[in-house]
Amino acid sequence: LYRFLHSSSESYAVVKAMSEYYDPRHVQAGQSFKVKFKEPSPMGPPREFKTLEKMTMPITAAKEIVISRTADNGFKAQEIEKATYISLSAQRATLKYSLYGSAAKAGIPDQVIAKMIKVFSWNVDFQRDIRSGDEIDILYEVIKTEDGDIIGYGDIKYARLVNRENDIALFRF
Repeated sequence: LYRFLHSSSESYAVVKAMSEYYDPRHVQAGQSFKVKFKEPSPMGPPREFKTLEKMTMPITAAKEIVISRTADNGFKAQEIEKATYISLSAQRATLKYSLYGSAAKAGIPDQVIAKMIKVFSWNVDFQRDIRSGDEIDILYEVIKTEDGDIIGYGDIKYARLVNRENDIALFRF
C-alpha cells in the first residue's frame, strides 16, 4: 500500500484513520484489502502515482473498515456492519462410521453437531449408545449476511436421534 501513497505522512494518515476502529498491528500478512484509485488526469501535470481514493478492509464476514480520502486530502475511516438475518436449515444423516464424519457428509456443520451432542448429553451416551445405522434429524438456525455469506449458527430448534433403544426428539421453545 505504501507504494501507492504519495508520502509517509499519507501512510500515517491512513493508519491513523484505521486505528479509530481497528488496531493496525493486528493486520496479518496476506490479509486482503479492496482498493480504489483515481487515475492521474491526462490534462494535469504528469504524476508517478495514482491517488488512493478508498480502501476497504474486511474484519469479519459482517464487518468491514472503509478508509476514504476526504476533500482536504486527509483520510477518514468508518466501520460498516452488514445486516444479518436468520434462516433455518434442516438436515438428516444416517450414521455410518462416526457421528462427525456422517454429519459432515450430510452437510451439517461441526459447530451444530457439537451443540447437538450437548443437547442430547443428558439422554445419550455418545461413546456407547451410537451405532452404525442410527439416524439424526436436525433443524438449526443459520446466521447470514445480506450478501448470503454464512457468519455463524444459532440455536438448534429441533433435534431427533433414532437408535436401537431410543427415539428421542427435542424441541426448543
